[in-house]
Amino acid sequence: MVRLQEQIKGSQVSFEIQPRVFYEGFPKSVLYVEDVQSAQGAALWKGIFLADLSDAPRQRITLAKEGIVVSEGRDRLHLHLREGSTHEADPKQADH
Repeated sequence: MVRLQEQIKGSQVSFEIQPRVFYEGFPKSVLYVEDVQSAQGAALWKGIFLADLSDAPRQRITLAKEGIVVSEGRDRLHLHLREGSTHEADPKQADH
């Protein structure tokens, strides 16, 4: 999540994310948000799916019930996920 936070610094992406659209514009990541609610200086994302593609053989998926994206100044955003989990698969250990 820290890597995604770094990638969206300085942008207004938290407020431009459209619900139910897969975003592949982040390097080595795919983001999907089921619902978006805007507030002054923040956004509430619900139903978050984040695929980390940085290590091709290993697959890492993060799911969260919701996330709060808060502007911390002109060039900084903070993403806090709630009720989430990360799942990993290793093709060398298909039974795990």
